[in-house]
Amino acid sequence: MPPETTLTAAPAGETATPPETVVSGTLLGGAPVPEQVIIDKTPAPDDWRSSLPDDLKADPFLGRYKSQEEALRGVAAAQKTISAGLLKKPGADAKPEDIARYRESIGVPKDVAGYDIKAEDLGLDADALEAFKPILLKHGIPADAAKGLIADYALREQARLDQVQQGWVGEIAEWKNQIGPSKFARASTAAFRFAEQMAEDSGLGWDTVKGFLDTSRLGDHPILFRLMATAGERMLEDGIIHGDDPANAPDIVAAKIKAIRDDPKHPFNLEGHPGHKKAVDEVLALTQQMLGKEGKRVVSVI
Repeated sequence: MPPETTLTAAPAGETATPPETVVSGTLLGGAPVPEQVIIDKTPAPDDWRSSLPDDLKADPFLGRYKSQEEALRGVAAAQKTISAGLLKKPGADAKPEDIARYRESIGVPKDVAGYDIKAEDLGLDADALEAFKPILLKHGIPADAAKGLIADYALREQARLDQVQQGWVGEIAEWKNQIGPSKFARASTAAFRFAEQMAEDSGLGWDTVKGFLDTSRLGDHPILFRLMATAGERMLEDGIIHGDDPANAPDIVAAKIKAIRDDPKHPFNLEGHPGHKKAVDEVLALTQQMLGKEGKRVVSVI
């Protein structure tokens, strides 16, 4: 073991001998000593979390503190609170201040503004999401948990709707096989012309009706499609509306493409949307259909 060292003050008038130099924890005289502990007193940067790992930098709990000392005091206070049992879920007869303390401790925001969830990022209806936020607040859902739940719900709902729509498209395809491509082309034109005419006659306008059909996906519903096709066929026969084979009606295809491009909520305009690639392929096919008659070939859709 290294010899003990006793530090004493130098006699009056004498200069104290400086302590031995330490190199890698060993005195130059050869006797081993514990390594020096150097305390870095360099001021922390403006954002004290800058040196932390990325997951801690983004942690909302730490984000509420302005300095490392404040964060450590907060952690210490939280530990005392946990030890005292104050984080237990308040009972039915709990005081309002106890309930507020508990909600804050688990990350429940004070108001709906604390739920930073963007409907457009998830392909959700903005009005519906805003109406749902007070419900999240009512039931004490923490902000992080709410964001994760809504995101997971959006993905599941999108997958469900895609599956339902594919089922409808399959039924329409089966009907097409039954009546043949030629009759189906005329039925498609008749259905479109009927919907367009009724939209104008009712004062709603085609854009409004088209938006409803796209958002609800009812434009692909086999029952509604066949009803509109039948009504359109009769109106074509009576001369009330006119129509041609869709392959020879570029105005119809152009209207479909424009409606898709002008709809900010359409998957075509949302690169992160699960249905984006499918929507791009759809617009590419429609564009090819519109231009193919003139001998043009579509390379890509921007």
